[in-house]
Amino acid sequence: MPKSPSTSRPQCGLCGKSGKLVRTPCCGNWICDDQDKYALFSFARNSCARNHDRLTLCGYHHNEGHKGRWQDCGVCRESFETELYVWYGTNEYNFEILADPPAFEPARCDGCQKVIKLGTDGYSTGPRGRLCEACTAAGWSPSPAARSRPRRSSPRRPGASKQPLPVNMDPDCLEIVVSARAAKRLKLTPTVRAGDRPLHWCARWRVEVCQLPDRRWVALVTNAETFYSFVFPVTELQGPGRFEELFRLRLGFALTDAPSLAFWKTAPLRYATGNPRVLVGTMNRMKLDLLCAGQVEESPRVDEEDILNHGICLALDEVIPFRAWARRLK
Repeated sequence: MPKSPSTSRPQCGLCGKSGKLVRTPCCGNWICDDQDKYALFSFARNSCARNHDRLTLCGYHHNEGHKGRWQDCGVCRESFETELYVWYGTNEYNFEILADPPAFEPARCDGCQKVIKLGTDGYSTGPRGRLCEACTAAGWSPSPAARSRPRRSSPRRPGASKQPLPVNMDPDCLEIVVSARAAKRLKLTPTVRAGDRPLHWCARWRVEVCQLPDRRWVALVTNAETFYSFVFPVTELQGPGRFEELFRLRLGFALTDAPSLAFWKTAPLRYATGNPRVLVGTMNRMKLDLLCAGQVEESPRVDEEDILNHGICLALDEVIPFRAWARRLK
């Protein structure tokens, strides 16, 4: 009696396993259905589906809605530094490797000049340049000779000069550190620059804006010490004085259980520029990711503030912002 033809089970094109599989929305290949294995903010690469979706040009090209093949996409090419473009197109999370990747000069740490592999190594980028993990941890800063070298700048109009803002010297004011994007979007003009750590834990906040997957823009207003956050729809902040009005209203509600802190409700407000160490971008990026992670089709009415304030932020000692806020109020 002839044998019936055997039906082979599909396998993940990346790890070769044949467990629970799903087809990728970008290129239609079989891949492990393992997004649930990834823990938020762990930066682990233990999920085949997430690795292909987040760490390849194929996934990026599809998620951004670009037209044509990702291999020929000029928008993808211009979206990354050459080294990152090559890494996203040739790493082990691809089903198809980028042919003839362009050449590039390796990136180096602006502190120790060590080569940094942008796709796999840890590094930071800020006013001090691009630094490796060691120089970031050591708090590297340019030498006096390097600081004295002239820097390239964009041409200015005749007679125009940029004067540095004074440091905020008022310990009794509410200092609102505004990101460049938030200042432009909300029309907030910094009048001081952020100095050292404020004398009181409630005195400094940071404003950032981000767009959610449903296309809504929101403003995140985050306390610098507890990381407790308010979330405002940007549409509600249009108009003179609206940010201050709504911020004071929400702050008043948040301080209801602490009569001794009531003076902060009417404290003078100062918009500041700068990036104090306690507010360096990692935490803000984590919160943006957390907001986006909460916006899923199954729960369209999820509360963004609950995601931020009751979520687990692994970079903090006091991991729950809501509890850290409550402890400070006591």
